[in-house]
Amino acid sequence: MHVLARHMRNNPTGDVRMPGDRQMVTIALRVAGLIIALMIATEASARLPAPMIPTALVEDVKSATAGVEFMDYLGTGQVIKLEPRDVLVLSYLKSCEHEIITGGTVSVGAERSEVQGGKIVRAKVPCDDGKMRLTSEQANTSAASAFRLQSVDHEPVLYARVGNNMQNIVPLPTSDLTMMWPFIFLIPL
Repeated sequence: MHVLARHMRNNPTGDVRMPGDRQMVTIALRVAGLIIALMIATEASARLPAPMIPTALVEDVKSATAGVEFMDYLGTGQVIKLEPRDVLVLSYLKSCEHEIITGGTVSVGAERSEVQGGKIVRAKVPCDDGKMRLTSEQANTSAASAFRLQSVDHEPVLYARVGNNMQNIVPLPTSDLTMMWPFIFLIPL
């Protein structure tokens, strides 16, 4: 109180502000501005979509407007709008569902799609549901390649290693490959 009385005697206008009040107000305004900026940044980051976790793979698409392409990964909650004659073929990674969808609005789910205004044909395909585990010996002595052809004139060439030497790699005859072409080849190393 002593400081306030001395300040009042030296200030005939009756202004009650004490020296240093301007600095305190400036600091308080800066802190308030920082708090508001943090709240806005937190609100903005809370609205960002969660990162997509792939749940399905686009195997084929016949659409100019779907916004997805061959071999795109799709995530749960993704919505695809198809024209009435558009066709979308999906394979779900964990549930092993294979879907052929014609027209409508497709909502990608965790294990299967929901379709409104279109047709869907589902089939369960054999797969390992992502649970395949190799021993270290199996992993070190095997390899795999998957081949898939679109409508392209292409003559496949398959190579095999003869013996343990990497120099002894020879092309295999392609006459019998046409019957086995879409399958996966396991080649012991």
